[in-house]
Amino acid sequence: MARMRIDRLTALAFVLIVLCSIGKTEGQTQKRRLYPKASNRKWGDEVNGCRMAIEVDKKEFDPCTPIKVTVYITNTGKTVLPVIFVDLYTQNSFTVKNDKGETVPLTRLGEMLTRETVIFGRSGSNLESGEETYYSFVLNMVHDMTAEGSYSVTLKRKIWKRGDDGKPIKTDGKHEEIEVTSNTIEVKVK
Repeated sequence: MARMRIDRLTALAFVLIVLCSIGKTEGQTQKRRLYPKASNRKWGDEVNGCRMAIEVDKKEFDPCTPIKVTVYITNTGKTVLPVIFVDLYTQNSFTVKNDKGETVPLTRLGEMLTRETVIFGRSGSNLESGEETYYSFVLNMVHDMTAEGSYSVTLKRKIWKRGDDGKPIKTDGKHEEIEVTSNTIEVKVK
């Protein structure tokens, strides 16, 4: 019987995909609430009835300790907001800069995940007015944050553009997308 050789990077990618899929499903189906409960959260600018925030559970991390970033998306509009999840790494674009203002490079795994679409299956949430959903990433598995210092982190994500009637706008059979930008957070690796 022939044996399949699995290298460490492939195994790590598989584990990451499974972990992100679990968090994604959990965040979309079980963790919806009205946004006023998080009034102290710092948000990015509101765009087309949507706002986004990112948070970490602590501000300082040891090198190589997982840095879990939680992404919150809230419907601030008056109509339903569809939040579609197809590929976590091409739909979510993190900008991570070190304390010199330089963009941090991707890890090998990060290069692989952002280069090719990794489809977890299409799913999503239809957020009613005032509802939010959230999901998480392990940021330093995708971005090289092994050097000590401070890092600034911002997220951009595309959502479907809605018209005045609240329905997604289509052009030539494709949904028009707009970009929503989160707040910027500071993370320290010591």
